[in-house]
Order: sequence, then C-alpha cells, then structure tokens
Amino acid sequence: MGAVMTEVVKLFPSLNIDGVFYLFAGLCLICLVFVYFFCPETKGIMLEDIEALFNKDKTAKSPEFVEIKSPVNQAALELNNSSFMKEIDTQVSIMELEAALKADALAAFSRALEQTLGSAGPSRGKVILAVDASQLAIFELLAYGSGGSDWYEKLGVSRLLSVQLQSGDAAQLQRQLDVSKDPQANQEQGQDVAVVAPPLPTVAKRLADALRPLELVPTRRCAVLWLPAATSDVTLEMERQGVAGFVRQANLALGLIPVDRGVAALCHDSVFGELYVKGDSRALTDVVRSVLAVEKHTGRRILDVTCHGFFAQRVKKMLELAHRQQQKIKMSRTAGTQPEEADVATVMDKLVVIDRMEDPLSMLLTPMAYEGLLDALVGVNHGVVTYEKEEEADEAAGRGSTSSTKEPEPTPTTTTQKVVLNHLDALFDEIRDVNFNLVSNQLVEVAKDLATEVRGSSAGSNADLPKDSQAAFQKVKALLAKAPHLVKKKRSLAHHLQLVQRIRELSTQLALRGCVETEMTIMSAGPSASSSAAKDVDRFLGEAILREPPLNLYDVIKLLCLCSLVRGGLKPDTLAWYRQQLCHTYGHQILPLLVQLEKMDLLSVENRFDFPKMRKQLLLMRGALDDEDTRHPSDIHFMFPYTGYAPMSIRLLQESLGMKYKTLAKDPTSSLLSLGSGNGNNSSSHHSMSAETSSSLDNANSGKRTNVLVYYVGGVTVAELTAFRFLNQKQS
Repeated sequence: MGAVMTEVVKLFPSLNIDGVFYLFAGLCLICLVFVYFFCPETKGIMLEDIEALFNKDKTAKSPEFVEIKSPVNQAALELNNSSFMKEIDTQVSIMELEAALKADALAAFSRALEQTLGSAGPSRGKVILAVDASQLAIFELLAYGSGGSDWYEKLGVSRLLSVQLQSGDAAQLQRQLDVSKDPQANQEQGQDVAVVAPPLPTVAKRLADALRPLELVPTRRCAVLWLPAATSDVTLEMERQGVAGFVRQANLALGLIPVDRGVAALCHDSVFGELYVKGDSRALTDVVRSVLAVEKHTGRRILDVTCHGFFAQRVKKMLELAHRQQQKIKMSRTAGTQPEEADVATVMDKLVVIDRMEDPLSMLLTPMAYEGLLDALVGVNHGVVTYEKEEEADEAAGRGSTSSTKEPEPTPTTTTQKVVLNHLDALFDEIRDVNFNLVSNQLVEVAKDLATEVRGSSAGSNADLPKDSQAAFQKVKALLAKAPHLVKKKRSLAHHLQLVQRIRELSTQLALRGCVETEMTIMSAGPSASSSAAKDVDRFLGEAILREPPLNLYDVIKLLCLCSLVRGGLKPDTLAWYRQQLCHTYGHQILPLLVQLEKMDLLSVENRFDFPKMRKQLLLMRGALDDEDTRHPSDIHFMFPYTGYAPMSIRLLQESLGMKYKTLAKDPTSSLLSLGSGNGNNSSSHHSMSAETSSSLDNANSGKRTNVLVYYVGGVTVAELTAFRFLNQKQS
C-alpha cells in the first residue's frame, strides 16, 4: 500500500480535512489510476467528455494523454485506492486479457518517455528514471515478467531510483539525480532525467527547486511524468515556479495492471478521497475508460451491468453514454473502414460495480488468513512486500576473517528484501488463505519435504552413474533440471519464514490479540449499547486511549468506527467523551479527522448503515470457527473465523448472481463467541452450496459458464479477494 495504515500517526502533524483517506484506503491492496476529463466547475457528466474517450482523431484528448495545460484537471489527494477485477469462472484465456492489459500499460509508459524526451537511441542518450517511493511498486510490477532490467535498457533507462517526493528536500533529490549547482558539472554528467510523480502542488514545487539548475544545460533534458495526470493546481504551480518552459511534462495513464491471477488494478492514489471526502466524482470517468479497455480487448460490450451504491449507478449511466457514443462513431465511419477485432478469446458476460462504502465493515475487521495479516501489519503494495531480512550467522561468519585470532562477534545486520507475492509463487499460493495460526506448522512440513527432496537429489548425484555415457548424461541432465526448482522453493520458504516472524513481532507490538477480541465482542453485542458486552468494549477502548503508551491511533479509530456502525451510532455523550480523550492523547490535530469521519457516517451519533437489517437479510453472521475448521470452509466467513462475519460486498455479489447461500445455516447470533458454533450445519451444506451456485450460473446462460467482471470503486480488501478465490474454487 502506498500509505500503510499502521503508520497513519506519522501523518497527523500536517493532517488536514482529507486525512481520513489515509485510514480507510490503506486496507486496499492496490492503487487506482484516474485521468480527469471534466471541467473543474462541473460535477456532472458531460457528453463531450464521453466523446473524448473514443475520438482518436484529436490527439489532445487521446486516451493515453491529456495536455498538461488543459483546464480539465484538478488537484488530487495522496491516498491509496484500488480497483480489482475478479472472475467467477477462471479460464486459461484470462491470461490473454491480462497480457493485453499489461501491454497497454507498457506502451503508455514508452509513449510518455518518447513524447517528452524523444525516441530511444543514440541521439537521446541514457535516462535516469526517478519514481516516487509510493509508486515504485507499479514499475517493479511492470518490469516483472517483461524482461526486468532488459526492458528498461530498451527504453534507454540506465538507472531506476526510488525518491521521496512528498517528504524529502530539494537538496537530497538533487544528489540522487546527479544535479549540481555547477553548470559545468551538469554538462559533464550528460544523462537526461525523467521523474514519475504524484500530481501534488507540494511535489511540483520540490521538483522545480531540484531541477532548476538544469535550465541552462541544453544537453540534459528533464521531464516529469504525472501519474496519472497533472491537475490544474500542479500546472499552475509549475508555471509559478518558472520551470514549465524547460521541464517537459506528460500525463502517464497506465490503465489496468494485472497483479494476480484474475485480478487487475488501476493505479491512482486519490479516488476514495475524491469520491467520499471531497465529493468530486470526476474520477469516475477513468473507471468507465478502464471498463471500455476490457471491452475493446474482448471485442464485445458488457450490457448486463449490476450496481451497488450511488457511485456505481453513476458508472453505469456513464457507461451507457459511452456505448451510445461508440455507436455514433461506428455509424459515421466510412464503408471501407474495418472495425477493430478482439485480440483475446475471453468474453465478459456480466459487470458488477460495487461502491467501497457499501461494505465498510470489511475494511474495519481484521482478517486472520496469512495474506490478510501480511497486508494489515507488514504492508502489501501492488503485490510487492518490502521487509528487513536478518543475515544468517553462517553468512556473516563466512565473510569474516579466517585467521586464528579471536575477533569480536559481528553485530547482526539486516538487508531490505522485496518480494512479489502472487500466484506465480507456488508456496504463497498454497498458504495465502490459510489461517495464520496454522501457517507455521504448514511451513515446517514444507521444510521437511524440501529437506527430503534435497537429500534424495544429493544421494542420486553421489550414486554410481551408469557406464553408458548416454544414460549418464540423461541422469545428470535430470538432476540439473531439478536444481532450479529446489533453489526457488528454498528461497520462497526463506522469505515466508521471515515474513511469518515479522507478523508475530508486529502482532505483539500492536496488541493484535486484544483488538481482535474486541472486534468479536462488538459483533456479538450487536446494536445494544447497554449490554455487558458493549460495556466491556467501552471499558477496553477507554483504557486503550488513556494507558501509557496508548494504543495505536489507527486501531482505536478502527474499533470506534466499528462500534458506531454496528450500534447504529454512538450516544452523544459517549461520542463527545471519546473525542475529548482522543484529542488529549493524540493531539488536537486529529480534530479534522474526527469531523470527516462523522461526515462519512463512520463515527457519528447516527448513521444510515442498518446493520441489524443487513445482517438478517444477507446472512452476514455465520458463527465462529476454530482454527482447524478453516481448513475446509463451507462459506465465505472463514477469513474472519472469530467473528463469523461474511463480507457484505460478496453477499451482494451472490445476490446479483443468484447464488443461493441462504440454504446454509441460519444466523447463529446467540453463540458467536462459542468456538465452532454453527460448524456442523456449515459442513453439512458444503456440497449443496457448490451445486446450487454452479447451476444458477449455468442455467441462466443455457448451460454456458458465465464470466463476471467485479469492479470495486474505492478499494478492495484482502478478505474479499480471498472470498472470490473461494467462490471460484467452488465453481470449478
């Protein structure tokens, strides 16, 4: 995640009214990219904006780039957001669609570099590519599987740097970019500079200060690629700083980027904040553009669209306008023009658009699966995990002196490790949805199997080789073919052992157990604020705020919002007391955050989220499970085994697709805290759910399997993605 939720306290010294986005967008795995086509003065849908999505004759409004000085851009927040695509019926052909989407992103980046610095070649020279740290994972993911450093080499990029554009100073940035105040030194350095930056006025000023010495150096060109697009504030700031003339600028709209099997994401940091904090819905334009990109590759419109939420309805209306405009363009083409053909075999039969705030509970509850805790505690950004790895003792000793003189023991050292975690990591794909309490034992079994496999290979290599030279060659060839697999498996096991250890350390530091137990109590108490369970929750929260040191602010806010949503709001006196104590403990600078949470109905006296009604209507509470029961789940609540909560957004999807989940056990609210309650009923209906779900989708299409595109506007949680994988497994 671009801004990890557990580090939200660091943001509060400069917190403004938009700070709430740091709290509730951080649960999302991946950022969204949005380019704006609306005028700043307009909030509604404009037909000319829809036309711009298709009019390829007007280069100023091409899908990839919008001119920097266009008045249609506006300032963005610096937050995480995400949008994910997940199929109900996974097919091999989906890989073609993922490859096509990734090719679009690679082509967009190549065009942006060419637009600003010219074509790659001897005339352009080498380029230093600096990427803001919050966006670096995007480019690591693009290079992953595309040739890595060779891909950058073809583009003429000599170095890829991670820079702190939102917090660092200009002098530090100049040192990283090899920019000197001496014109002669800059002349001798000779490499062009390209910076990928978020569209923020503060970033624009910092870049202007850092790049200004290059104004008098014609041999060193510099460019800024705004990801996803420059805003009017950014454009004005660049002009105010006097660098708009020599710093070349372009918008970098990468589109959908595949990050996992059947999962793609748009790369942008501010959609949640724009929609739910600022009330600016212009970002929905790019949501529609991303859907149109999928339709373009599949060669067929998605006419069956289901919406859940206000912004989802807006997306549907805009998509209908876009389809009508497509039809007009098609009719206006000359007779000799051939229509574009589909380049993938996959066809999407249905689109389900879900607003993030339709299911706020999934953002607030703690998933207990391995991947869920990894995201919540360590942080996952576009599937990339960064952690500090301790060097093994034997490695440190091996590099030490070999003399007999006794030397002091070396101090433990750590190295920063980056790992891409997705379905290509076989071990991660095996353990990602496993309850964290069971992961350690599973990794031990994997280690034993690996040791046995290595010993077997070693024994085979030491055995007498056949006398026949051809047989000996085949024997050695088989051993060598097996070696890369063993090395890869060992490396993956080492990474996950380190990550499990890191999760254990952080769970102790952040009082994870107490928070999860409080979540259980809140969900079991329900809307009653006068029950003994509710009083226990209030007592825990009061102690957590007033103790020394206090509980992490994010955890306190999360539990308070959960209380407010489940109870239908907090009593005025209770809310006022919490506000007072929070300000005393964490500082008055969090007041804007509390005000914004109230406006969003997350922490208020009353809210529109009718939890008792939704719980019964969608069967949200399924009963607690013990750890072993999560090995063979029968419903989608196994990610929250101790609360028994089934993600509401997935229930809404099941309703849309006619999945008859209500044939399962009834809501066991009276025994939520009893481990294993409801487990027998769940197990007995395991096969009926799979059969009814499959038949409902098949019968609706006369026996043909249905491909469903699910689009989250404002972010998706790991628990929801886990539920999608569970449903896909049931379908197969």
